Amino acid sequence: MPRFSYMIWKDKSGQHMLEYSILVILLVAAIIIAGPYVIRSWNAQMKGWEDSVIDSLDDPLLEEPPP
Repeated sequence: MPRFSYMIWKDKSGQHMLEYSILVILLVAAIIIAGPYVIRSWNAQMKGWEDSVIDSLDDPLLEEPPP
């Protein structure tokens, strides 16, 4: 069995490096393109949590009604 796998891959020595380099380039491009959207989403989530906390502290139902 090892001899058969050697016969398959012996003529494609540069193909692996080309495939891995294309894969790395695509991953880096995806990270660069999607990075700002992920940061914006995270900041929006934090802002939503902050607004929720502020609203819960200023809840008018917890205040004493006027006499």
